[in-house]
Order: sequence, then structure tokens, then C-alpha cells
Amino acid sequence: MVKCYTFYLQDSCCHTPAENCGANVFDKVEADAGRDIFTDGCVTLLESTLKEDVLPLMIGYAVVGVVLALAEIITVVIAAAYVAQIGRKVRREEKMWRHGTADHDGGAGGNDGTDAPLNSGGHHGDTMV
Repeated sequence: MVKCYTFYLQDSCCHTPAENCGANVFDKVEADAGRDIFTDGCVTLLESTLKEDVLPLMIGYAVVGVVLALAEIITVVIAAAYVAQIGRKVRREEKMWRHGTADHDGGAGGNDGTDAPLNSGGHHGDTMV
């Protein structure tokens, strides 16, 4: 006894889905079947979609990401240089306006005006000849 198998495809495989449109597809010639059903597999369609549509977008996003990262790095470097320049300017101005004193503790020794002047032998305003 010979068994006869009938193979059916799902109706979603047809170009225009209709009830039992995938019936007896394997009895047709491949060229005729290609007009009625999708002959490419899901993986083949997905690969072509990825290569044609998604890959250029991913490359574009990667380029934009690298450009933004470089811009942020340059901004951080410029900001650090600006802060260093301000620090140097402040130190330079402090040195310029600092009043020098003769004592070793930088003027914090309590010279409140009650100490005798260095030339205590005469009065202020007297000139020695």
C-alpha cells in the first residue's frame, strides 16, 4: 500500500492570504509557486532588511555618538584649562598686592601700634643733623 501525503502551507505564507491558499503548493512548479507564496525564509528577509535599512542607521548613530563624545572631551579640557588660568591669575594678583612685613610670621605678630618705633631716640618729626 502506497501512502499519499498532502502538504499544506499556512495561509500567512501566501502573497494574498485566503483560506486554503497554501494547499497543494508543492505540486506546482517552483516558478509558479513563487508567484503565490513567499519563497524566501524569514532569516533571508531579516538579513536583507538589516543590511539595507538598519545598518546605515546604526553607522550614522555611531558616528554621531563619537562626534558628541569628542565634543564633550574637548569641552572638559577647555574648562580645565580655563580654571587653571583663573587660578594662576588669582595667585599672581595676591602676590602683586601682598604687603611685605619684616617679621617672620607674615604680619600676624600683634603689632598694634603700642610698640616703640625703631628710632625711639627722638620725636617724630625731629630731624638729626
